[in-house]
Amino acid sequence: MERIKQRWLGAQCGSSLDGLDVAVVTFSKKSSWYFSFEYTQTFTLPSAIQNALLRAQTLSWNELSSLLWDFSQWVVEVLTPLCKAYQPEGIGFHGPTLFFIPQRYHFSLELPAVIAHGTQTLCVHDFRNGMIAKGCKGAPLAPIMERYLFPQYRFFLNLGGIANLSCHTTNEIMAFDVVGCNQVLNFLARQKGKAYDYQGKWARQGKVLPSLLEQLNQWTFLQKTPPKALDNHTLQTFYFSVLSHYPGSVEDKLRTVVEHIAQQIAKSLACFSPDVLFITGGGAYNAFLIERLQYYLPHWQLKIPSKELIEFKEALLFAFLALLCYERLDNTLAASLTFP
Repeated sequence: MERIKQRWLGAQCGSSLDGLDVAVVTFSKKSSWYFSFEYTQTFTLPSAIQNALLRAQTLSWNELSSLLWDFSQWVVEVLTPLCKAYQPEGIGFHGPTLFFIPQRYHFSLELPAVIAHGTQTLCVHDFRNGMIAKGCKGAPLAPIMERYLFPQYRFFLNLGGIANLSCHTTNEIMAFDVVGCNQVLNFLARQKGKAYDYQGKWARQGKVLPSLLEQLNQWTFLQKTPPKALDNHTLQTFYFSVLSHYPGSVEDKLRTVVEHIAQQIAKSLACFSPDVLFITGGGAYNAFLIERLQYYLPHWQLKIPSKELIEFKEALLFAFLALLCYERLDNTLAASLTFP
């Protein structure tokens, strides 16, 4: 393959809905791929947009249309100065997912033509529908990046709104959603007036509710065999309903959900020999969750990388997938390009 050196901007708003993660990254390739962050920043969503996203399933089409326009205009305001300053080859963009049925369709909040025109920069987008068009489930998207940019690791855990795993074995790559994670923990934290449970301190104060834990662990999605993908609506319908109706303190529910997450991740890794588990996503900052994971994975080494990788691995992902799409290189999925 010919040598490549390009700068790309990756931007994404994940299922935790805590902000727009932006990374400007330079990629180079000779015999192997290399990358370096030039700029990273999380931009807090305007409160009106965040509140609308939290109730997106109940919005009318007119309300969704307004939200789509307002969000895309805000993205232009955020990204235009960065595009002028760094002059990236293009933008790899993934807006917050509104509707997603694995293997059928994916709809996220983004108007790529507005973003491309407003920033005067190429915008690569629609990654999941491109993946579905090729017969895949549409999630997770990260394995190709993991293989090229982090070849020294074989197991990757992203503790985002949904926890997902990528397992790179000798014969195959298995990537799948495991269990609800930050979306569920943050739902409970908001009941105490906070966006999240800082370092899992409230969860640490609580006690496990055995019958609730059993109910969570018996969820039908968890009984499916990987590969499998989980959409936000299905996640929220199950967890939010169960947790809202179950009696008990927020601390006890947080404690129980942490145990549930740790158990399900350990269960998903039980068929593999212990190795290094590379952990990213906001949940990597939840010290109590990491402790419980280590308890259930005593022979695994839990690798917590730099702050930039914890927070911006997904933005890095979309920058890299955009580059591969632009260069017509295999990224295991199709994507759409919108020119300014």
